[in-house]
Amino acid sequence: MRKLDQLFVRACKSKDPKKRLLSVYRRFYLDTDEDPVPYISSILLTITEEFNLLSARSLIAGLKQAKLFSRLLNEEEEEEFEQTLFGILMTTIRFTPGIKLPGLSIPCKFKETKGYNHESKSDLL
Repeated sequence: MRKLDQLFVRACKSKDPKKRLLSVYRRFYLDTDEDPVPYISSILLTITEEFNLLSARSLIAGLKQAKLFSRLLNEEEEEEFEQTLFGILMTTIRFTPGIKLPGLSIPCKFKETKGYNHESKSDLL
């Protein structure tokens, strides 16, 4: 896994993933007035495809579910496709165990923790 991809994965697993994803994107890509969400979604989609985290069926089901919830809540404006896709990809990576992401390095603060088992990375990711 590339170092930049690791930053995006860690951003998805943070306490405020949307804010952190935008921060990582601005730090490493051109900061313009355009909405960065479609570009970040493209990066996250590449990561999910590379590690087979999300099937096409699951993606379509998630998009249909988001559309259904917006209808049930009688929202006048449905959430944009890019925002919905961004949310689905972000939560997919967020709740994927680290063991399913080979090449994801463990931060130093966890390596120095007492009782850390070097053979079992999945405990912390």
